[in-house]
Amino acid sequence: MSSITIAEAVEQLRDDLLQAMAQGNDRKVQFGLEEVELELGLTATREAEAGAKVKWLVVDFGGKGKAGSEDTHKLTLKLIPITKNESGKFRRLLITDALEKEPD
Repeated sequence: MSSITIAEAVEQLRDDLLQAMAQGNDRKVQFGLEEVELELGLTATREAEAGAKVKWLVVDFGGKGKAGSEDTHKLTLKLIPITKNESGKFRRLLITDALEKEPD
C-alpha cells in the first residue's frame, strides 16, 4: 500500500486540471467547471514520540480493498476551481476540448 498526503493529492488534481486547461486552450468547445468533488480514503498515523501530531495520509489500495488492520476514513472535498487572469482577478476555470468535425 502506498500513501500520499492530502496536500499532495490536491496538488496532483490541480496539476491535472491545469494540463486539461492547456490542452484545450483556444478550442471551439469549452466546459465550465461548477464543482469538483474529490473523495479520498485516509488513514491516521502518529509517531511514537510524545507530543507528535496526527498525520492524515491518502491511501492507495491498488485494487486490494483493505489495508491490513488499519482503520480508514473517507474525506470528501467539494472544490470550486478558479484561476487568476493577467489583471489579478479570479474567474471560474474552463476546461476546453475540440470537435473533430461539426455536428450535423
